Amino acid sequence: MKCTNTSELSPYTFRPFLDGWVINNNVLFESLESIPNSGTRSRPELRLALKKNNIIGIALSPSTKDLDSEINRFASFVWNLPDNDIVARGNAMILTTKYPKDYRKGDVELDSNINDFVSGYLNEDNLIYYIYAIISSNYYLNRYSGILYGSFNDTNPLRIPITDNEEKKAKN
Repeated sequence: MKCTNTSELSPYTFRPFLDGWVINNNVLFESLESIPNSGTRSRPELRLALKKNNIIGIALSPSTKDLDSEINRFASFVWNLPDNDIVARGNAMILTTKYPKDYRKGDVELDSNINDFVSGYLNEDNLIYYIYAIISSNYYLNRYSGILYGSFNDTNPLRIPITDNEEKKAKN
C-alpha cells in the first residue's frame, strides 16, 4: 500500500525505545485485521486518541502471570500508537490521558480519561508519571504481588494508591 497522504502517517512504537512510523488508515487496519492469525486489532478509538499531540499513556501487560514466574515491572510509557504486543505477547491494555468517550456511537471528541476525584490531586500528565512510578516500584510489586500476579480487566482493575496530600489540605 502506498501512502499518498502524509496526514495518515502516525508515530508508532514497536517496542519500548523502538519508534517508527505507520500508515494510520482505517482501510489498511481493517484489511490486516481480516487476515486469519494476523494478530492485528484495529482499535480505532486508541488510534484516534494517540494521533493527537500531547496524549500520553501507559501500556500494561493484561496478565502478569504470563510474563514470568515472579512479579516484575509490567508497564511501558506510550507516547505514540503502540504495537499490541509492546508489553507482553497478547494485547497490552493501553490507558491514556484522553480518550473518545462514546466512540461506538460516533463521538470522536477526546475527553479526559481520568477520574475527577483523582484529577484533584494531580494533573493528567503528572498522574500518568505517578502511576508508572508506583507500579514500577519494588515496594509496590513486592507488597501487592498476590493481587498483581494475575489478570487485569474491567471487573478486576489495577489498583493504585493515592495518598493524602497534607500540604494541599493545610492550604484549604
